[in-house]
Order: sequence, then structure tokens, then C-alpha cells
Amino acid sequence: NNSNIVIIAHVRNSSHFVLLVSSSNGEASFRVLDPFFNQDTYTYDDISDIILYSVIPVDAYVPKPYRLFKQFDYRWKDDVIVHETIGEVGCLMSSTSMALNGHGIGNMDPHTLNIWLQRNHGYTDQDDMEESVVPKIDPEHVSWNETIGMHTSNDIELVSILKSLSLGEPVIANVMHGRHFVLVVGAERNSTTLYVNDPGFYRNTYDYENDVVGWRLFNMTNVQ
Repeated sequence: NNSNIVIIAHVRNSSHFVLLVSSSNGEASFRVLDPFFNQDTYTYDDISDIILYSVIPVDAYVPKPYRLFKQFDYRWKDDVIVHETIGEVGCLMSSTSMALNGHGIGNMDPHTLNIWLQRNHGYTDQDDMEESVVPKIDPEHVSWNETIGMHTSNDIELVSILKSLSLGEPVIANVMHGRHFVLVVGAERNSTTLYVNDPGFYRNTYDYENDVVGWRLFNMTNVQ
């Protein structure tokens, strides 16, 4: 149902790819565009794996590209943080790793950042990331100010968020009633829609007014 997510399915015993268009009447089958065979539906059981693309419209305001890391990536989803795993509760840490990676800081991904945080007292006993520890990765290019960076409500004007994006500063939004974090990468022009790298769900938009309940704002500069 999210038109910004493109799903390509691997079918025919992993020998062929098709583009999924929609579900078929609520059943476990999908309408597809098949580039070779004269077939317009495949069942869920026909699919061996999928490729997902998160597509942002060309007219969106996206001043800085960031790699998308999923917290449930098979390479690190089962890595333990303190008590729980990255796949279960690693959304803020994964979003932070995307921000660091986008600035060329430490060649970070969720696996690498998780190990670094574990070795540097970067978590509370409740599996929460300690934002104040992150700058130790590279004090020259990362800083954290609790007063400026920690926002437990949506108390920043949208124009200020857009300005931070334009300056290349990482913006992490707290969404889903406070239960999830995503890295904001851009915005829809003349709208309150934010485009995001979501580490946990198959979506790339949240609404500034209806979805955001807080922010985490690091200061980061690019490593030359």
C-alpha cells in the first residue's frame, strides 16, 4: 500500500524476477508485471525472496544522501545490545549509524556501531543508547549537546528541521508514539511530509504534525 516502496520478487525456483504491483483480492497472491512470461499473478509460495527499493520522488527536497540500514538485516539482526537484539530494539542506534556513515565517520553500520557502543559504555541497562557517548567515536566531527539535541516532544518548528537538513546536519525523528526512531533525509515541498530512512519498517514517509513526537539532533561534519 506504500507507493514509495518497490518490491521485486524472485520466483520460478529463484530463476526469474517480477515486479509486484498489488495484492490479488486479499488472497496470498500478487498481481505482477512479468518481463518475460505471459503471467500476471504469482502466489506468495512462489516467491523465494524479494528485493526492496525505497523510492523518493524526484521533486522531493533531499539535500544529503544517506545509506539505508535495516535493523533486521540478517548480518546483525540477532546481535545482542544488552539484553535484547538489534532487530528488536535497535532503531535509534541503527538511525545513528546511518547518520555517522553518511558523514564518513568510522565506516559505521549497525553491527560496527553496536560493538563500539558495547565497548565504550554506550548503553543503559535498558538497552537504550547513550547519546552523549557517541561523540567519542570522532570528537572532531561529532558532538552532542543534551539541551539542544534531546527533544522528548515535537517542539521544533518544521522550518528549523528543514534548515538543519539543508546544512547537512543529521535529524533523527521519534515516531510511532515514541516507540520508534527514523533518520530524516528530506521533505515533500509545500507539505508536512518527511522522507526518512526507516530502519524497522517498509515505509519512507512520516508526517511532521501527526507522527513526530520528539527528536535527537547530533552535530556532525563530514570527514574529508
